[in-house]
Amino acid sequence: MPATAAQPAATQPIPLAQSLADDETRWKRVEKLPCNLSVEVRVPGFTLKDLLALEAASVVRSQLPTSSSPPLLANGKVVARGDFEVLGKRLAVRLTELA
Repeated sequence: MPATAAQPAATQPIPLAQSLADDETRWKRVEKLPCNLSVEVRVPGFTLKDLLALEAASVVRSQLPTSSSPPLLANGKVVARGDFEVLGKRLAVRLTELA
């Protein structure tokens, strides 16, 4: 029986190589779009007064255990987890797991 409007024709599987090439083409179109990357560290009880009192070399205590991996967010969405590291005089985050 031929396919009719009520009966769609069977779809053919897309070869893996073609699928990967299509994905790469799609990503190339958007890879230069800007995004905001942030690390979320919760500091309960932190007030505006605390914020205004911050100075260079201030230490802010959080409830984040040193063994935990803080979430990394791209445009507000969790995309990875990481670990804090010190690089020279800067605090950095090393990616340890993609979400």
